[in-house]
Amino acid sequence: MVIVDANVFIDSLRNKPVAVAELERIGFSEIVVTDVTAMELFRGTRNKQEVAEIRNLLKRVNGVVLAGDAHLLALQWAEQFCLSHSPVGIPDLLVGAFASINDLELHTYNKKHFRHLPGLRLWES
Repeated sequence: MVIVDANVFIDSLRNKPVAVAELERIGFSEIVVTDVTAMELFRGTRNKQEVAEIRNLLKRVNGVVLAGDAHLLALQWAEQFCLSHSPVGIPDLLVGAFASINDLELHTYNKKHFRHLPGLRLWES
């Protein structure tokens, strides 16, 4: 299973060939989406058609709600890296923590936001 970050989905929804091919290579049945990523996707919509496209995309993957343990780890990382790797966004910390706790790879185009997080495995294409 691979957690996919919002930026990959956004490129896929924009029909960028690399993102589309990567999602197909992973396989939608192997993709995990956190509730944070889903919220990020909906937050960026501009019209009802985009909302429908995101709903359809999310129906094809495994939706996951973040557990309390992920929030605690994200909070620890926020404190640990607030000065050395600032600014790391709260959504990135939560998604990274969820991936780390559940020993899942994370597919993102913003690897610099995540490389320093201990125990997190990044998906390499």
